[in-house]
Amino acid sequence: MVLVKDGVYEDTNMDGLVNLGDSILYTFTVTNTGNTVLSGLTIDDATIGAMALAVTPDPLLPGSVATVNYTYALTQPDINLGGVTNSAIVNATDDGSGDPLSDVSDSANPIDEDNDMDGDLTNDPTITPLTPTAEITLVKTGVYVDVNMNGMVDVNDMITYTFTVTNSGTIQVNSLVVNDATVGAVNLAVSPAILNPSEMGVATFDYTLTQADIDNGTVVNTATASGFDSIGDPVSDISDSGNPADETGAPDDDTTTTLPVEDSMSLTKTALYTDVNGDGIVNLGDTVTYDFEVTNTGDATIDSIVIDDAVIGVVALALTPDTLAPGAMGTSQIIYPITAFDIAAGQIDNSATVTGDDPQDNPVTDTSDDPMDGANIDPNGDGEPDDRTVIDLSEPNLAFAKADSYTDTNGNGVVDAGDMLTYTFTVTNTGNTVVSNLTIDDTVIGVTNLPVTPANLNPGQIGTATSMYMITQADVDAGNVTNSAIVTGDTIDSNGDPLPPVTDVSDDPADPADLDTDMDGDAEDPTVFVITPLSEIELTKVGLYVDVNMDGVINVGDRIDYTFTVNNTGNLVVSGTVIDDTTIGVTGLLVTPDPIDPGMSGTATSSYVFTQMDIDNGGVTNTAIAMGTTIDGPVSDTSDSENPADEDNDMDGDTTNDPTITPLTPND
Repeated sequence: MVLVKDGVYEDTNMDGLVNLGDSILYTFTVTNTGNTVLSGLTIDDATIGAMALAVTPDPLLPGSVATVNYTYALTQPDINLGGVTNSAIVNATDDGSGDPLSDVSDSANPIDEDNDMDGDLTNDPTITPLTPTAEITLVKTGVYVDVNMNGMVDVNDMITYTFTVTNSGTIQVNSLVVNDATVGAVNLAVSPAILNPSEMGVATFDYTLTQADIDNGTVVNTATASGFDSIGDPVSDISDSGNPADETGAPDDDTTTTLPVEDSMSLTKTALYTDVNGDGIVNLGDTVTYDFEVTNTGDATIDSIVIDDAVIGVVALALTPDTLAPGAMGTSQIIYPITAFDIAAGQIDNSATVTGDDPQDNPVTDTSDDPMDGANIDPNGDGEPDDRTVIDLSEPNLAFAKADSYTDTNGNGVVDAGDMLTYTFTVTNTGNTVVSNLTIDDTVIGVTNLPVTPANLNPGQIGTATSMYMITQADVDAGNVTNSAIVTGDTIDSNGDPLPPVTDVSDDPADPADLDTDMDGDAEDPTVFVITPLSEIELTKVGLYVDVNMDGVINVGDRIDYTFTVNNTGNLVVSGTVIDDTTIGVTGLLVTPDPIDPGMSGTATSSYVFTQMDIDNGGVTNTAIAMGTTIDGPVSDTSDSENPADEDNDMDGDTTNDPTITPLTPND
């Protein structure tokens, strides 16, 4: 007898795929090629689990054919092998002899002829080929990792890529690896490396970010998973993204990992005043040097960086360098000439703005901060302080004039002790700050904390004060009253902070010398009231007849008593005053008191016993001389008579030095 076996694949679930649940329908055909009846026919096929499979008809007559069908459910190993190869055995009994008979099946498919290469063409295994689908699906996701946990996307941070490979075919795949040239993943092993249908394997890869990635803001890439099916044929897939946002409908969307890039810059601005002409005063021609420092505090490279500062006229000032990588710093500088407006304002208050472009040409800006200002206000809420840069140009300054006015208190026409000087103080605020609590001190004339009215002066405003001073003899002796006053006030700078007291030494507006001793731009000539020294005395002499023997007769032995009065009509003290009167024999007669102050008088007396000649002459006519000394030198005067009848009795036209005539009327 001869057994022929045929196998036909059946897509049981009709899904068009060779997979579990599908089957092979085997048909076993037995032909009685002998001349005896065969009975007890059974078929065994261990490979597919068919044992003692009954054949009909049984018994089987010579020349007759019997068949039986058997459905075999495919296993994954069958699919993995790409087919099922098996042989069956038919067993029977020869009814004539009672001997057992058997036959190994031959394939009904001609292409299987001698597929076992044993040279026997009657027992070739039946091969039922299967055409499984070898397919894998690769999904790639990327997650950003802030490696240094500084809250910034920077170089050496990472993207952790997870590659998920699914066996989406019907045949086992093995030797699975992933390659991703963009991130440098080469032959990255999938675990597990062997996948049955529907099983998944995973690989991970940490990619270190470059600055170029950060500047791009995203990392876009595609990976390829590859391996072999169990038959040895290659299988591969280009990755699809696991991020829903990347979904385009295509099976192989790029995986886009968006980086949380923050673009930011920090601009600081400092100011340095320069007194160009070195005069110690803020004025035109002086300058302020502004230094700008820009730091890229963000994650991405910023280029085309420029600075604007409208207050000082800066437009698109270039930064060096004008492209900054994260953490890098650039600088710029400008020298600004101070204007009259700045001086009047007492300060320059300004902020600058830095502008640049990120790699996507989005603008990045920041408002400047003054690093010297500890307030650290943040009006725009960007997390960086934006204190305005304020350079104080406060220039507190006062112009102080002191004028004097003389009053001849005693009306004697002579500047002397007791006369008065009225001082008028004029204070002008020539600076650019308010000056308050203004007071005047002048030690020479005894002025302390003399208030100015008004006591607070705005820039350009004028205040005044007056003080009376009585001239002393010391002033007269000195020949002048020379003094300077000092005005003092309080002031604050443009920020409201106290400045050192502002002072100025007075100037005499009548003095054209205009000496600027303190180099503050206004003169400080002392106020000088000149007192012309006047060394002057007036001597008057009075003679009084005395009848010594009281006989009522003018005769020898009687006398004349002379009284000499010296008046100090000058303004200097006269000392050592003596009188000479040669006619009556007086020499060096001391006047008392000594010395004689201005306006005061001293006296001296002397008695003269007249002679017969005097009687014969009818009287005594004589002139005395008073002599003294002042700090200005010697002073003298010829006596004048107090008797009006003696007026110009010497007929010299000078009525101040008339001789004193004491008449004597002798008895007949």
